[in-house]
Amino acid sequence: MAIGASPRRVLFSSHLELIVVGCSDVSLARSSRRRLLDASRIQKKQRPLLKFVDPDEQVYPPNGVMNSEFYMVDTSVVEEREAKSSFGRTGERIYSLIDWFCTENDRTYHFLVLGMGLNKPSQDSCRAGDGRVVFLSISKSGDGTVRVKQKFALTADRPVIAVAGYGRSTLVFSTGCDVHLRTLAGKKFTRAARFTLNSPCVRLSVHEPYIYATTMRDSLQVLKYENDRVTRVFNDECARVGQAHLLLPGSSILMVADRDMCVAGLWQPSRAQKKSSLQTLFEVELPMAITQLRAVSLQRVWERNSDVPGIMTLNEGSTRQIQIIGSTLYGSFHHFTLLSGPAWCLLRFIQNLARRDVEICPYRESGIYLAPLEPDATMARSKHVDGDLLQGLLVLGAEKLRQLLEADPTEQPDGQFVADFSSASARLERFREIAGDLFGESLEDPVDLAMNYLNRLLQPLF
Repeated sequence: MAIGASPRRVLFSSHLELIVVGCSDVSLARSSRRRLLDASRIQKKQRPLLKFVDPDEQVYPPNGVMNSEFYMVDTSVVEEREAKSSFGRTGERIYSLIDWFCTENDRTYHFLVLGMGLNKPSQDSCRAGDGRVVFLSISKSGDGTVRVKQKFALTADRPVIAVAGYGRSTLVFSTGCDVHLRTLAGKKFTRAARFTLNSPCVRLSVHEPYIYATTMRDSLQVLKYENDRVTRVFNDECARVGQAHLLLPGSSILMVADRDMCVAGLWQPSRAQKKSSLQTLFEVELPMAITQLRAVSLQRVWERNSDVPGIMTLNEGSTRQIQIIGSTLYGSFHHFTLLSGPAWCLLRFIQNLARRDVEICPYRESGIYLAPLEPDATMARSKHVDGDLLQGLLVLGAEKLRQLLEADPTEQPDGQFVADFSSASARLERFREIAGDLFGESLEDPVDLAMNYLNRLLQPLF
C-alpha cells in the first residue's frame, strides 16, 4: 500500500480500530528561477506526518473523503495551516508512537503519544526543545472522519527515542542516556523520577514494577521503580548492540535482538539477587538483524489439530497461542517457537546430520561436517534449531533422512570416528532413543514419525 511518505513507526490502535503510521514527508523548495536551476537554492524540508489507515477500507473511509493524513483531517473545522503547525515542526522526526490510557479520578482518557526530535547531524549542539513528547487526543466519527487535537507537549534537550506507559497515569520516556518518569496530575505533568544509563536507550517497555530498557552498547537493562526511585536490578551478561527486546507473556524469559544478527533468550529471576546478570538460555544466529520483536495472537495449523508434542505454548488469558514474530529492515519476518528439551534434542540431531549433506546444505562452512552429531546442551548457540535448513530436508522427503541415518560413518585419517558414531546401526539406535523421548517408547518407524513432525512444525504462519 502506497502512503506517499516514508513510514517511521506503525501502530494498530485498538481504541480507534485504525492503523496509525508515523511518517516523514520530504519536500524540495526549488529556486524561483525557471531557466537556470541553482543547486544551492534547493532546500530539503522534512516534517512529521500522521496517516490513519482503516484496515477494512484501506486509506479512504466509507464516505470517500480523504482524511487519512493529519494535516488534512476535517478541513471544514481545522484549516490546513493550523493543523500543520499544531502537530510538528520542520526538521522533526517521529521516533516512537504508542497508545496511552491514563486514569485520573476514576476516568480513563486515551492519548496517542509521540516521541519526537529534531533530526540533527550532531547532538553536540542540543538545546531545550530539541525533543518533545506530544499528546494527541483523537476521535473518529461515524462517517470515518478523524479529528486530532493536541492536548499536552513535554520538551527535552534531546530527541525522545522511546516512550512507554507505567501504571495509571505515569509515562516513561528516554532522551539519550536518561530515562524520565512523568506523572499526570490534573492538567500538569510532575517529575516522578530519573535514571541515567551508561549508553543511549533505544527501546522501552513496562511490566510493573520493572522497566525494560534496550541500550545501544549495554544490551538490556532492567530497572525497578519503587518509592519514587529508579534502580537497576538486572542486566544482560553480554554487552550487545541492542535493538529490541520482548518479555514473553506468562513467563520469565526475555528475548533481545542486536545489530550483530543475533537473538538471545535471557532468564529473569523472580526477585533481585546478588548476581545481577541475566542468564543466557539460548542464542539464535540469523542472516539479518531483527529490528522489532512482537508477541501476536495468530492461529497456527497445529492448533486446529491435536496437540503437537514439544511445543512450549505461550498465552495470556487467551485461548489462542501467542506467536513470537521478529521483523527486519528488509521487510522479512522471522517466526520463533520455544521447544522443550526432547523436541530440541531430536531436531538438533537431525539438523547436525543434515548439515553434513551437500544437497541440503551446499554452502556449508569449511569443516562443519566434523561437528558432533550429538546435541550439545552446554552452549547457548547450540540451542538454536534452523527451520530453513530443516525445510530443505523436508522437501527431499523421509528417504533422504533414512539415507543419512543408514550411511556408513566417515573414518578420519587417524582411524577414529570423530564427531560420529562407530557404525550406522549405532547412529540409528541413538536416533530411535531420542525420538522415543519425545513421542513415547513404542515406535514403529521413527523416521516417518520425525518427518511428519517436521511437516507440522514447519507450516507457514501467514
